[in-house]
Amino acid sequence: MKILYITPGNHIDYQDDCLLIGLKELFGSDVVDINKKEHIYTSYDSAKVSSLYGQGFTVSRVIPEDNADRTDIESKIKNKFFDLVVYGSIWRSSDDIDKVLRYYPKEKVIAVDGEDETNIHPAYNLGITYFKRELIINKERLFPISFAIPTCKVFFNKNKIRDNAFITPLDKKTYIYNNEIDYYNDYSLSRFAITTKKAGWDCMRHYEILAGGACLFSMILTNVQI
Repeated sequence: MKILYITPGNHIDYQDDCLLIGLKELFGSDVVDINKKEHIYTSYDSAKVSSLYGQGFTVSRVIPEDNADRTDIESKIKNKFFDLVVYGSIWRSSDDIDKVLRYYPKEKVIAVDGEDETNIHPAYNLGITYFKRELIINKERLFPISFAIPTCKVFFNKNKIRDNAFITPLDKKTYIYNNEIDYYNDYSLSRFAITTKKAGWDCMRHYEILAGGACLFSMILTNVQI
């Protein structure tokens, strides 16, 4: 499966990153990310990780460098070299979608919308397949999608030493972890961990908790200052 994955490539976007990582895990170099999402690759400068959103936890430096060929993309589009064209973050990058649709049938062009907001991008009206996070409406060609987590982050530790994880979104003073190993160890050594709704119901923290083999304890916050 040859996939052209079009993305802004310049910052962490959990939906965009997780989908690309998953596709890379499945299809390797046959998935060509343009622009290249530098931070997901193990070659990314480790000294820069801490300056990324969320300190780069979970989605940075997880995929080995491969042989993805990013040359002559325009020519490859014209010659239908790819089986699918995926826009990984349609609100941030819809580059040349009209041009792509000159050569590809609509069902081979996919838009992914990972925003918390419920608005649908105008690209949907072009007749393409559209995946929406936090989906609340039912329309043709419109499908739900959610965050995921890299396979390498999943560690179902059964040897728990405490009931509750130290870190909790109810108390920002518990946000003490400056490295990913300690952060994941907190969950993997705990039986339960608290999570909450953020801007939307989907939240990367849910997946990080489950990856460590802890049970989610979900809370809805109303009029709470944290």
